[in-house]
Amino acid sequence: MLCIVVYGNHIYVANCGDSKAKLFRRGEFKGDSSKLIPIKISNLHNAGNFEEQKKLRAKFKNEKDIIVDKNTASYVKGRLQPTKTIGDLFLKHKKFNEPLEIQNETTLKYYRKFIPNFSGPYIDHFPEILTFELTGNDEFIVLGSDGLWDWLDGFEVAEILNKFCNDKSKMLHELSTKALFKASSKVGMNIEELKQIPISARRTVYDDISIILVDLKNQVAKSTKITS
Repeated sequence: MLCIVVYGNHIYVANCGDSKAKLFRRGEFKGDSSKLIPIKISNLHNAGNFEEQKKLRAKFKNEKDIIVDKNTASYVKGRLQPTKTIGDLFLKHKKFNEPLEIQNETTLKYYRKFIPNFSGPYIDHFPEILTFELTGNDEFIVLGSDGLWDWLDGFEVAEILNKFCNDKSKMLHELSTKALFKASSKVGMNIEELKQIPISARRTVYDDISIILVDLKNQVAKSTKITS
């Protein structure tokens, strides 16, 4: 969950999970003052984040499986990537960590493997709250789920915002389309072929893509000096 409140010349960011937000400020970049610069305004709370790993390993020193690596991703107790979530009670409370009687293949597919010797909670739901001061040069905030940021970095997003700066609908369309294009290209498909895959199976190619665009133009009086 990622929540942003813009009030006056401040942004308040409350983040709990693996969505991310970036602020886009117009300023000097490689000699070009017309470019938008991405600024990080949230931290990632998942098991692949080194700081999150440090916290968990310090808290659960005797549990060697507190972080488990699978292929290119890391998981808390080998089960979940986020270290902060709303829900996922089986990693928070012992009473939800019960063995499940396997009825059929469908049940097995969605089975949350039992954790022996449970000593959690291993994750929590308390958001990290950060505050940032806006300048008159700040133009947009992009909030995106990991399906967006898995494929696009801040400068790629800034390039799209620059290109379609007067049409927010085109910005959003181009952001999602470019992420899908990169995901489909990696598996040797085009976007239309990717869309033919059942929704449940597409998760093996890309994660969900949710995007919110916040327009900050005229939120703060234009300044002649850019601060970061």
